[in-house]
Amino acid sequence: MTAASISLAQSPPLSVPARFFATAPLFGVLAGMVMIAAGTGGLSDRWMPGVLAATHLLTLGYMGMIMLGALMQVFPVVIGHPFRRSTLVSIIVHAALTLGIVLLSSAFLVPRDGILMAALLMLAAALLTFLAAASATLWNVEAWGDTAGTIALALAAFAVMTGLGLWLGLGHTSYLALPRSWTDIHAGWGLAGWVPLLLMGVAYQVVPMFQLTPNYPRVLRRVFPVVLFTMLLAGTLAHALALPEWTVRLSQAIAALVLAGFAVATLELQRRRRRKRPDVTVAYWRVGLACLIMAVLLWTAGQLLTKVGTDPRYVLMLGVLMIPGFSLSVINGMLYKIVPFLVWLHLTMAPAGRTAPPKVPAPGVKQIIPDRRSRLQLRTHTLALLLISAGVLGVPGLVQAGALVFTLACILLGRDILSALRLYRATAGSVQPDAIVRTGTPD
Repeated sequence: MTAASISLAQSPPLSVPARFFATAPLFGVLAGMVMIAAGTGGLSDRWMPGVLAATHLLTLGYMGMIMLGALMQVFPVVIGHPFRRSTLVSIIVHAALTLGIVLLSSAFLVPRDGILMAALLMLAAALLTFLAAASATLWNVEAWGDTAGTIALALAAFAVMTGLGLWLGLGHTSYLALPRSWTDIHAGWGLAGWVPLLLMGVAYQVVPMFQLTPNYPRVLRRVFPVVLFTMLLAGTLAHALALPEWTVRLSQAIAALVLAGFAVATLELQRRRRRKRPDVTVAYWRVGLACLIMAVLLWTAGQLLTKVGTDPRYVLMLGVLMIPGFSLSVINGMLYKIVPFLVWLHLTMAPAGRTAPPKVPAPGVKQIIPDRRSRLQLRTHTLALLLISAGVLGVPGLVQAGALVFTLACILLGRDILSALRLYRATAGSVQPDAIVRTGTPD
């Protein structure tokens, strides 16, 4: 896939993904503030209100916003069909999701059945609307490639995660008993299913395109996503049917091997990059993939060593490695490539048709978001990971220090996204669209 092969005629307006991208860092800031306010005692156990609120602010607010916005943008490119009613759907989903996340995190911190029910209604409206529109688009796909198939599996995992999440949410009210034994299954479908499957599907395109690596091996593209989804499904059925515990653990172990295999394969492709000069977005991926490998190793230790698996810090550390460590590091790296690329693309491929004034060169992606900014955000994000990890492991005060640094990292990301969007508006608004010319490559 190249820039020239992307049809802007099928792509949604830049405002469709932009509203999600611009909002996401705000939820990271809120999560950081919740962690700071909770203090060490309020973050010592996975069931603490502060942990539940911060986790969902990151997974639904930060990660979810970006992933849904990105899907609406990439559907025409990787699926071959534009997202159904993308502008209308994006407005509805964004508004309902934003309100639902704020209400949900508030309900965790100040438990009220009314607030929680309103949150679940908003979240159901947002997520089911998105799933309906995505499913309608997928229904029209005629030629299923590796990327399209992987994204379809990611959406199926997203649907299961959503259903379990709404059910568990009802369990936090007085209307339904909390099926707490399903919490790990819900988290597994999100952190080991929806997120990695979507990142795999997008990585098949963007890693070779943006990082100038060889293509992923065919067997990895076709086999890994199917095996991962199948193992998640098998583990869920084993849990539902109360089969022996080893059947659940076996399916989880195979899923963990797939995740580790994807991480190792991606790192090897990056080692074979055709362009050897440093690339900050490659560094984001390496941080994220290293965290994924460490999460798999920690999970393995937790299964083999009772002392590790029963330690309250075990689940918290897995969450740190999988959410800000793996997921957000890779997502941030993709944003620092995709946002400038989309700005450049929408500026240079705008339709012509009017009398052209003097030509204005479109800025390259390195001008839209300079490397020094993305490098600063990466260093700040990585420092936050190290501090939070040390705090979870028992060093006093470092969780709050890490949360403060993480908040700063989210502010930096938000600043960079907004500056890119402001540059687009300034450039596109100052001249006629046909007056903007491409100046060679996006770089």
